[in-house]
Amino acid sequence: MEHKSLHKHKLELKELKKEKSKVFKKLHCPACETPIPADNININDKIAKCGGCDAIFPFHEAVSEFTSQNTIKQEVIRPEGIDIFHFQDELDITIQQPMVGFDAFMGMMAAVFFLVLELYFITGSFSFYWVMGFSLFPLYFLYNYMNRAKNKINLSVDDKQLTIKWRPKKFVKDKVFDIHDIDQIYVNKANGVSMIINGDDGQQHVRLLHPLSTPSKAKYLEQEIEKHLGITDRKVLEAQS
Repeated sequence: MEHKSLHKHKLELKELKKEKSKVFKKLHCPACETPIPADNININDKIAKCGGCDAIFPFHEAVSEFTSQNTIKQEVIRPEGIDIFHFQDELDITIQQPMVGFDAFMGMMAAVFFLVLELYFITGSFSFYWVMGFSLFPLYFLYNYMNRAKNKINLSVDDKQLTIKWRPKKFVKDKVFDIHDIDQIYVNKANGVSMIINGDDGQQHVRLLHPLSTPSKAKYLEQEIEKHLGITDRKVLEAQS
């Protein structure tokens, strides 16, 4: 009984010690590997002097490496317009469709229809069939606007593939990626979500999602997909600053 109590006490102390441990970095001379004391370090200018060989050297890289490794990334809370569901090893995300070029085109054609309709009544230079043909554009535009809440993007991840589907499609093809080829997820400068894919010919950058309405939506999707795939986040040159 006493042995179990001591064993439990030892484990608790070990865990406590681990929680209180802090990450630190010591500076060494690049010429002779002598440890540099704090008195020989100018932390503001990032310059140090070795007491062993009197070498003077900068240490910007050491500081930037240290800060990048210990920067805590703020977690993004799920924004409105995104629903997420976990089931065993699968991840399902439903996203409100953003505006795409197809929506803009249909809106422009709806405006053209009203111009044609006006000219038809004023001059009669357009046939009735032209007016009927152009009427399809405002009808679709109105229908799409009325049912906008039903326009979704479904993104699913299982143990083999990442699949993304637009419903309705709006001429956007379904995409399927092998999760073992995904190296990194990042938010691009257009506020969309992109991926780095490892291929036989090297890495390629692939757009996963069109620009979303808010940066928080894109950041949240990056966060959740990387978390599910076990990808360690790192800086990407093409990423949003």
